[in-house]
Amino acid sequence: MSNSNQNPVLNGMAINEVVASITINNKVKGLHNPTRTFEEVIADAKAQLSVALASEDMQPTGGIYELANVILQIAEYCGEQGIDLEELIREQLLYKLMQPAVKVQE
Repeated sequence: MSNSNQNPVLNGMAINEVVASITINNKVKGLHNPTRTFEEVIADAKAQLSVALASEDMQPTGGIYELANVILQIAEYCGEQGIDLEELIREQLLYKLMQPAVKVQE
């Protein structure tokens, strides 16, 4: 797995910068599809996660790259829809931090 510190282009990128970068990259390469529906994005993510699960069975780190691909697909969708993913993640994190701790039974 590569370290983002070795790539100055990605080092310290904020979430919305990732959204913009993947959207521009996909437009330039002809991979941009602004007509995708929410359902299509979820179906694609589910397929990628299935690949990640299968990859983990074969190679312990193989599935990690599929997880990253899912995040990038979601990032692009959010960019297409004008969703501020960074703010959404911040809101959800704050919500989770405010929730009381629940002890998991073993």
